Amino acid sequence: MPNTQALYARHRCPVNATVSICAPPSPAEAYAAVHAALAALEAVARRTGFSRSDDLAHDDVLAYALALMRLRDSAHAAGLARLVRACDALAVTVAQLIEHGAAARCEHCDTLTRFAAHARAMVRMPAGIETASLAH
Repeated sequence: MPNTQALYARHRCPVNATVSICAPPSPAEAYAAVHAALAALEAVARRTGFSRSDDLAHDDVLAYALALMRLRDSAHAAGLARLVRACDALAVTVAQLIEHGAAARCEHCDTLTRFAAHARAMVRMPAGIETASLAH
Protein backbone atom coordinates (compact mmCIF):
# COMPACT_ATOMS: atom_id res chain seq x y z
CA MET A 1 0.00 0.00 0.00
CA PRO A 2 2.85 2.45 -0.50
CA ASN A 3 0.91 4.49 -3.09
CA THR A 4 -1.96 5.27 -0.73
CA GLN A 5 0.41 6.09 2.11
CA ALA A 6 2.38 8.46 -0.09
CA LEU A 7 -0.85 10.11 -1.15
CA TYR A 8 -1.92 10.82 2.41
CA ALA A 9 1.59 11.78 3.53
CA ARG A 10 1.34 14.94 1.46
CA HIS A 11 -1.46 16.17 3.71
CA ARG A 12 0.24 15.60 7.04
CA CYS A 13 1.96 18.36 8.95
CA PRO A 14 5.73 17.94 9.44
CA VAL A 15 6.77 16.83 12.92
CA ASN A 16 8.31 20.15 13.98
CA ALA A 17 5.69 22.36 12.30
CA THR A 18 3.47 24.61 14.32
CA VAL A 19 -0.16 24.29 13.43
CA SER A 20 -2.34 27.35 13.72
CA ILE A 21 -6.01 26.94 14.40
CA CYS A 22 -8.00 29.24 12.18
CA ALA A 23 -11.53 30.42 12.60
CA PRO A 24 -14.00 28.33 10.64
CA PRO A 25 -14.74 29.71 7.19
CA SER A 26 -17.91 31.66 6.58
CA PRO A 27 -20.65 29.80 4.68
CA ALA A 28 -19.86 31.80 1.54
CA GLU A 29 -16.16 30.93 1.79
CA ALA A 30 -16.96 27.27 2.45
CA TYR A 31 -19.23 27.01 -0.60
CA ALA A 32 -16.67 28.86 -2.73
CA ALA A 33 -14.06 26.30 -1.67
CA VAL A 34 -16.45 23.45 -2.58
CA HIS A 35 -17.05 24.95 -6.03
CA ALA A 36 -13.30 25.43 -6.59
CA ALA A 37 -12.59 21.84 -5.53
CA LEU A 38 -15.40 20.58 -7.75
CA ALA A 39 -14.01 22.53 -10.72
CA ALA A 40 -10.59 20.94 -10.09
CA LEU A 41 -12.17 17.48 -9.97
CA GLU A 42 -14.05 18.14 -13.22
CA ALA A 43 -10.83 19.30 -14.88
CA VAL A 44 -9.08 16.08 -13.93
CA ALA A 45 -12.07 13.98 -15.05
CA ARG A 46 -11.97 15.66 -18.48
CA ARG A 47 -8.50 14.27 -19.18
CA THR A 48 -8.39 11.86 -22.10
CA GLY A 49 -7.42 8.94 -19.89
CA PHE A 50 -10.83 8.95 -18.25
CA SER A 51 -12.70 8.89 -21.56
CA ARG A 52 -10.44 6.20 -23.04
CA SER A 53 -9.37 3.89 -20.26
CA ASP A 54 -6.47 2.55 -22.33
CA ASP A 55 -4.79 5.96 -21.93
CA LEU A 56 -5.40 6.24 -18.19
CA ALA A 57 -2.10 7.03 -16.49
CA HIS A 58 -1.24 6.45 -12.85
CA ASP A 59 -0.67 10.21 -12.47
CA ASP A 60 -4.23 10.86 -13.67
CA VAL A 61 -5.61 8.57 -10.98
CA LEU A 62 -3.47 10.23 -8.31
CA ALA A 63 -4.57 13.68 -9.48
CA TYR A 64 -8.20 12.53 -9.26
CA ALA A 65 -7.59 11.17 -5.76
CA LEU A 66 -6.09 14.45 -4.58
CA ALA A 67 -8.94 16.45 -6.13
CA LEU A 68 -11.45 14.10 -4.47
CA MET A 69 -9.78 14.57 -1.07
CA ARG A 70 -9.87 18.34 -1.53
CA LEU A 71 -13.57 18.16 -2.45
CA ARG A 72 -14.29 16.00 0.59
CA ASP A 73 -12.48 18.37 2.93
CA SER A 74 -14.25 21.38 1.45
CA ALA A 75 -17.64 19.65 1.64
CA HIS A 76 -17.01 18.77 5.27
CA ALA A 77 -16.15 22.40 6.07
CA ALA A 78 -19.34 23.52 4.30
CA GLY A 79 -21.47 21.01 6.20
CA LEU A 80 -22.48 19.01 3.11
CA ALA A 81 -22.72 15.62 4.81
CA ARG A 82 -24.21 13.79 1.83
CA LEU A 83 -21.38 14.94 -0.45
CA VAL A 84 -18.82 13.92 2.17
CA ARG A 85 -20.33 10.41 2.29
CA ALA A 86 -20.37 10.23 -1.51
CA CYS A 87 -16.68 11.20 -1.64
CA ASP A 88 -15.90 8.55 0.97
CA ALA A 89 -17.76 5.93 -1.07
CA LEU A 90 -15.96 6.88 -4.29
CA ALA A 91 -12.61 6.79 -2.49
CA VAL A 92 -12.92 2.99 -2.46
CA THR A 93 -13.08 2.95 -6.27
CA VAL A 94 -10.14 5.33 -6.56
CA ALA A 95 -8.13 3.20 -4.13
CA GLN A 96 -8.82 0.14 -6.29
CA LEU A 97 -7.53 2.00 -9.33
CA ILE A 98 -4.40 3.03 -7.46
CA GLU A 99 -3.72 -0.46 -6.13
CA HIS A 100 -4.75 -2.62 -9.10
CA GLY A 101 -3.85 -0.34 -11.99
CA ALA A 102 -4.80 -1.56 -15.46
CA ALA A 103 -6.87 -4.52 -14.26
CA ALA A 104 -9.62 -2.32 -12.82
CA ARG A 105 -9.53 0.60 -15.26
CA CYS A 106 -12.29 -0.11 -17.78
CA GLU A 107 -15.15 -0.54 -15.37
CA HIS A 108 -14.39 2.49 -13.17
CA CYS A 109 -13.63 5.33 -15.60
CA ASP A 110 -17.30 6.06 -16.30
CA THR A 111 -18.01 6.14 -12.58
CA LEU A 112 -15.28 8.69 -11.98
CA THR A 113 -16.37 10.98 -14.81
CA ARG A 114 -20.05 10.84 -13.82
CA PHE A 115 -19.31 11.59 -10.17
CA ALA A 116 -18.49 15.25 -10.87
CA ALA A 117 -21.97 15.84 -12.33
CA HIS A 118 -23.60 14.08 -9.39
CA ALA A 119 -21.46 16.04 -6.93
CA ARG A 120 -22.50 19.32 -8.55
CA ALA A 121 -26.14 18.29 -8.15
CA MET A 122 -25.52 17.52 -4.47
CA VAL A 123 -24.04 20.99 -3.94
CA ARG A 124 -27.12 22.59 -5.51
CA MET A 125 -29.47 20.47 -3.39
CA PRO A 126 -31.26 22.49 -0.71
CA ALA A 127 -30.00 21.86 2.81
CA GLY A 128 -33.43 20.73 4.03
CA ILE A 129 -33.50 17.81 1.60
CA GLU A 130 -30.01 16.72 2.60
CA THR A 131 -30.78 16.69 6.31
CA ALA A 132 -34.12 14.95 5.68
CA SER A 133 -32.32 12.15 3.84
CA LEU A 134 -30.01 11.68 6.83
CA ALA A 135 -32.94 10.83 9.07
CA HIS A 136 -33.82 7.71 7.05
